[in-house]
Formats: sequence, C-alpha cells, structure tokens
Amino acid sequence: MCIDSPAGLQNLAGTEYTWILNPHSARSFADALVLRLAQEYYPSVGRPWHSMEHRSSTDNYLGDPSIGIPTVAQHGGYGVLAHHNSADTPATVDPKSLRDMMVMNAAYTYFIASAGPSEKRWMAEVALTRGYQQMAAAADKILDQIAVADSADRLSRLLRQGRERVAYSLNMESQAVKSAFDLRDGLAGLSAFAKQQTDRLEQSIRDRAAVLGLGAIQAYVPPRNIEAEKIVVRRKRMGTITLDNLAREQRENFPAASFWSLPVSALYWCDGKRNLAEVMRLTELEMGPQQFDFVGYFKFLQKHGYVDFVSAN
Repeated sequence: MCIDSPAGLQNLAGTEYTWILNPHSARSFADALVLRLAQEYYPSVGRPWHSMEHRSSTDNYLGDPSIGIPTVAQHGGYGVLAHHNSADTPATVDPKSLRDMMVMNAAYTYFIASAGPSEKRWMAEVALTRGYQQMAAAADKILDQIAVADSADRLSRLLRQGRERVAYSLNMESQAVKSAFDLRDGLAGLSAFAKQQTDRLEQSIRDRAAVLGLGAIQAYVPPRNIEAEKIVVRRKRMGTITLDNLAREQRENFPAASFWSLPVSALYWCDGKRNLAEVMRLTELEMGPQQFDFVGYFKFLQKHGYVDFVSAN
C-alpha cells in the first residue's frame, strides 16, 4: 500500500479519500479487497471516499507488471496546496485522518499477511463480485451508445467495441480472481455472464438496426497495422520512462511519462511477447480511443536505448 497525502484536515474541500487501483496490465484481488474494506469502514466514521483507475507515479510503481507487487494507493487530499512545500507542517495534519489511514492500512496489511486458504478464497469471491460489476458496467456503456446510434457504420463499430470490451473485462477480472485463489466454479460463472452480456449487446444492435431499417449489421474490422505487428518491445528497466537524462530538444515532442499517462499504460503492456499492435489494442481498451503515434514513440525509445526490439514470430 502506497501512502501519500493521507492526513489532511477533514473539514476542507478536496480532502475525501481516493483509492488508486492497479494498472489493468497487473489486475489484482488487492483492488477489490481495499474497496471492500473502505465500504465497511468509512461509513462508520462519516468519511467521503471514492476510487479511481490507476495513476502511476514514482511512489506506487511497484504495481508495474515487470515488478509484480500489487499496489493500491490512498490519497487523502489536503484542502490547501500543502504537499511538498513549506505549508506542509504538523498543524495541517488531522488526527482523524491519521486514524482513518492507520485503520485501513492495518486491516489491509494484517489480513493479507495472515491469510490462509479460507481467507484467500474469500478474497477471490470479493474480486469475483467486483468482476460481475465491472463487466456489467462495461456492457452498459456500449448499450447507452447503441440506443442513440443513427447509422450502420456506427452500429458496426459498436458491435466490435462491445464484443472486445466484454472479452477484455472477462480476462482482466478473471486475472484478479485467480491472483487470490483458483475459484474454478466462480470463473465458469463469470464466463457465462460474459456471454450473457455479449448476447445483450448483439440483440440491442439487431433491435436498433431494425428500427433504423438497416438490415443485418456486421462487426467493423479495423485496418491492420503491419508495421506494429512486426515490433515486439522488450523493456530494459522497471518503472516509468521519465526522459530525465534527455534534453528537451532531443525528445522529438514525445512526452516524458513520469506519471500515469497513455505512454505508461502502453509500456506496462509490453511484456516482450505481445507485438505492438496488440499493445496498442490493450492500451486503448484500458484508456479509451487515442490519437497517438505508438510506433513512432517506441521507435524513439528504442533509438535512445530505453527499450529493445525483438523479432515477432
């Protein structure tokens, strides 16, 4: 657990707790566990809280899949901008916030450290429950768009997106469950639920097409990126690539990925086996559609020795 800015004054705006989860490329039961603990604890003390998808920094990058230590991060906010400056004094620390931080940290750490088979199975069940929720939410986002689609091309693209997003969610949530316990019956049920969601999407596409008088809709097939298919990126170091040792004029307008961003997500998906076309697909499933020169960026990294390219067979 990464602890950063956890003890701001609770009576100031912006001090609610935010739980930052693991990157999709390293999905873990730890996400579901900490959210379950938060659901149990924070209402008892009247503390607002929420969660957000992964946002990497130099503090919580142990969640990088090349390291493999699932890491959740808590951010308590501070109301006034006191972090890392002279206003960051003991006077701005709230004892109630310290209490909340210690309770969550102790419960999370002790439970995992002392977990036996029964506790591991329970954590897998918690991850499974969240998996159902995540998959239903993924399907719902596509269903909302189908309802207002007005062309065959739009429905064709939504059909492909819907199938891909449900399959992606199934893979991610299955990984989270298995990271705690091999819950075979539960995973079979999750797979069946994924099929139900895909069937919902496909039926909705057919119904919308009928309303618009469009006939049968075929899933959109995107053009292949032949160059990206030939590149497999092998990482040479753990963590993000900050470009700190490269002068700004040498960066070719590519971003320094010190903190969470599109390049960091793509970097984390590079495992030395996936080709860059697959990395691009997974990155967009995690981050949404992008206008980014993935091939140019990784060629830039390779030219400056940050990554290696290996042959794609």
